[in-house]
Amino acid sequence: MNTENYGGQTIRKTATVSTNDPHRPTLLLTVSGTVKPVATVDPGRLVFQVLAGQTLRRSVSVTPNPEKPFTVKGMRLRAGKDVTAALQEPSTPGAPYVITVELTRRTPGRIYDILLLDTDSPTRPLLSVPIYGTVAEAPPARP
Repeated sequence: MNTENYGGQTIRKTATVSTNDPHRPTLLLTVSGTVKPVATVDPGRLVFQVLAGQTLRRSVSVTPNPEKPFTVKGMRLRAGKDVTAALQEPSTPGAPYVITVELTRRTPGRIYDILLLDTDSPTRPLLSVPIYGTVAEAPPARP
C-alpha cells in the first residue's frame, strides 16, 4: 500500500482473500492504520500570484519527524526556469530546514515547478513540494 502524502491520516484498505474452506470460500480482509509522517512540510505547496515585473519570495519549512530524524543532503528544482531556491540549514537539532523560493519570471504566464529535497531517510529519500503560480499582465500605466 502506497502511503505517500498520507502522513498523519488514517487510511483503510480492503482485500478479498480466497480460502479452501467450503463454508467461507472468500473473506473480506480490512487493514487500517494511521500513517506516521516522515516530516512536517509547511506549506505543502507554494503558490505565486503576481503582476508582471514584480518579485515575490515564499518560504517553506521542513521539520523531520523526531522519531525518525533525517538530514537534507541536497536540493534542486525540477525545471528551475521561473524560480530559484535557497536552503537554510537548521540552527539546532530538530529545528526545521527553511527553503526560500524566489520568483524570477518577469513576463506574464503560468509557473509550475517542483522543489525536490534529497534526504538520507530510508523511508522517504526524496521529498517534493509543488510550486504553482501565475504572472499576470500588469495594468497599463495611467497618464
